[in-house]
Formats: sequence, C-alpha cells, structure tokens
Amino acid sequence: MGCRQLLVLLVLGLLSIGTGCAAIAAGTGFDRAVEAFERGDYRGAIERLDEVRRRGADSGRLRILLGWSYLKLGDLARARVELEEGLRLGPRDPNAYYAHEGLGWIAYRRGEHDRALASFTEALRLQPGYHHAMTGLGWVYLARRNLSGAEASFRAALERAPGDRDARRGLGFVAYHRGDWAGALERFQAVLRDDPADTLTRSALGWTHYYRGDYDTARRLFQDVARREPSWADPVLGLAWVAERQGRRAEAKAGFREALAKSAPYVATADPTASLRALLRERPDWADLWRDLGWALYHQRAFALAETEFRAIRTASAGSATRSMPSSGTGRRSPRSSRRWPAARRCRRSGSAWRSPARPASTRSPATPPPRWPGATSTPERSGGPARCSGR
Repeated sequence: MGCRQLLVLLVLGLLSIGTGCAAIAAGTGFDRAVEAFERGDYRGAIERLDEVRRRGADSGRLRILLGWSYLKLGDLARARVELEEGLRLGPRDPNAYYAHEGLGWIAYRRGEHDRALASFTEALRLQPGYHHAMTGLGWVYLARRNLSGAEASFRAALERAPGDRDARRGLGFVAYHRGDWAGALERFQAVLRDDPADTLTRSALGWTHYYRGDYDTARRLFQDVARREPSWADPVLGLAWVAERQGRRAEAKAGFREALAKSAPYVATADPTASLRALLRERPDWADLWRDLGWALYHQRAFALAETEFRAIRTASAGSATRSMPSSGTGRRSPRSSRRWPAARRCRRSGSAWRSPARPASTRSPATPPPRWPGATSTPERSGGPARCSGR
C-alpha cells in the first residue's frame, strides 16, 4: 500500500472520528435541551438546541422540541414555524404526533377551531389513545359549544389518564356551561385540592359562586386570583360585576375601567349577551366608560371590536331620548363572542346563557399543555416509539 493510500485512509478515519464525535456532542446537547425543557427552563432549551444546530445537526425531533419550547414561552408564530419544519424534516419521526398536538394548541389559542380539531385528530391517528390530544379535542368542542362532544372527549382522556387535571377541569366547565352549579363546584374544588395554585380553576370557581348569587365568596376568590395573576383582566372583571350586583357603583365602574386597561378585547368579548353594554345603555352617566371601551379597543389594535362599539354608541345616542348618549363618544363593549359571562340577572336565574370563563390574556390557555417531552433520549427513533414520556 502506497503512502498516498495510507494518507487517504488516515484522513477518512479522522473524518469518521470527527463525525462520530460531532454526533455524540449533538446527542448530548439534545439531551441537555430535553432536561432543560422538562424542568421548565424553556429559554435554556432553546439555547441548547440552537447550539446543536450551529454544529450542523438538524432533525425533525430537534425542531419539534424547539417549537414546543417557543410554544411554552407564548411565541405562537415561531412555535408554528418550528413545528411545521419538524414535520417537514421528519414526517415519520416517532414524535410527529407531538408536533401535531402542539399545532393543535396553537390553533386553539388563536381561535382557529377547525385547524385545531384537525391537528388533534391527526395526533390521535398517529398515537391512538393519546390522552393529551383527547383533552385538546375536548377544549375545542367546548369552544364550539358542543358540550356532549367535549364531555365525551374529556371522559375518554380520563379513562386513559385519571389524573389529567386539564380533562378534569374541562368536565367542570361542561357542568358550568350547562348551569349545573353544584356539579361545577364539585369538579373545580376537586381540581384545586390537587393544585391550589391553579388560578384558572380558582377564577372559574369564583364565577360559579357569582352565578349562584354567593357574591361574598366570589369576591374572595377573585381577589385571590387578582393577587396571583396581576396582569389578568378576568378576576378584575369579576370583582367589578360583584360590586355592581352589591350596589357599589363607583367601585364597579373603577373595576370595569381597570379591566379595560388590562385587556379591552377580553372584556369586550367576555359575554355574548352583551350585558355590560346593556348596563351602559341604562346609565347615561357612564357614557365616559363606554367611550373608554371603544378607545381602549382601538389602542389595543382590536379595530373591528372598536368599530362595533363606536357604532353602538352612535345608535344609542340617536335612539331613545331617555337614554341619550353623547354623540361624540366612543364606546364600551363588544359584539357577540363564543364566550361567556357576566350575564344579566335573568340569565343567572334561568341558566340559559352561554358562559365560559375565558382564558387569561397571558400565554396560558384553559388547557395549557403539560411540560413533557416524549422523545427524551438521543435515540427516540427506535421501533417502539419515543423512549419515554415524563408526563405530569
């Protein structure tokens, strides 16, 4: 064997060793990213995954984990890009079902219910019996007012995973929407016994007490949630309605205004019966609050909702002389929504209104995906699927 041949073999051997070392380093980097993700350090997971990519390693499972990390941080646009790229790079990756689940939650949070339904359904096709996808379907059905479909999906998820709090909470909302206050109380309280820090369920419990007429208990719950979630409009809105029902008008008006500052679109779409608008129409002295709603929607870039309020104010000002509203105004509260509450007193008595404690304005949704990564080792491609699922 000549010197040149020996040199070629030596170079090839070194390249092989370098490639093997790079693969090992990439695998170690990915595992560290998984560890960061599972302990809730999503930024750390992104940093480690970007480092792996800089070394030239890219794959479907890497992009899927990267997408979920962005999803956990609330960057829905970037999360969607990465998850879709993960499916493009690894359409047959064992974690593909996890990508479809993530895309389902993104679509759900954006109100794209048909898209969410398709994504969760595909996740179930790829991973039959996957209870998180069943729970996702339940929340989509709930948002579409399909209570029987929501109940069936939540119960199916609980058959697979009896401890799934998102599904248990979902059954509480099914009872809530049906006006079954006793059933809603029982389910919400059970969820809170397992997780006292669950502010979404605590707020839903507050609204349940509100509709039962137990305003003092509702007020205590809303105050507690407001302390825990200072940026969320929902408990502030609840406190405003409690004050209104108890005759503390100045406090109620200030509460509505505070809720507007936190999220005018949330306040505007919180009640399909438009009871707040009805309240404002009955109180010409609150015309400034109605104008504030319209302008808050405008400044928070909810232009369609703002236009609806401005038109409602103009109609109200041109309507009855007994309810004359200043024509220069801009308005408070919005049109229909697929959501929820503080309905008029008749709705609370009859249980006929559609109510749904809407999700926070933060990145959480009523069924925030649990912090888990199913392909947690460097080699999830084995025939048995993901090596492990940490679950919750």
